[in-house]
Amino acid sequence: MTAAMTTPCVGIITPPFTIVQVDIVLDADWRDPLPTIVEADGVPLDLTDYELQWYVRPTYDYDGEFIMLSTVAVGGDGPYIVIDDAAEGLASMDVPRADLQGMFVAGDWQHFLVLKDASSQYWELARGPFRVHPGLTTAFP
Repeated sequence: MTAAMTTPCVGIITPPFTIVQVDIVLDADWRDPLPTIVEADGVPLDLTDYELQWYVRPTYDYDGEFIMLSTVAVGGDGPYIVIDDAAEGLASMDVPRADLQGMFVAGDWQHFLVLKDASSQYWELARGPFRVHPGLTTAFP
C-alpha cells in the first residue's frame, strides 16, 4: 500500500478512504515503517514541510481528540513518527513500550493518519481498525 495525496481536506474528510488495519502489542516497542507517501502521480512526496499526525480514537465520530501521535514533539513527549528520508516520502513509527502502555489499553480502536502542511491544510492518507493487543503471548480479551 502507498499513501497517496489527493485534494486537501478542510473540515470533515469525505470518502474515498484508504482502509488500513493496524495491530500493535503493549509489551514491545512499536517500530514500524509507514508506507511511502506519494503524490497522486506516484512520485514520492518530499515531507520536509509537512507534519504527519496519527489519531487514534474509540470511534471515528468520538467528540474530541483522544490520542495523537505526530512528527512533532508535544509537551515533552515524542515525536512518535520519525521522518526517515523526507525527499523519498519515508517515515516510521517509533513509540517506546513504556509510552504505549501509558497511552493505550487493550481493545479495538479506530485510527486515521493525516498529512498537514504549513497552512494547516490536511490530507487523509489512511484510516481503519486499530487493534491493541495486550502482549505477544497474551490472549486478546
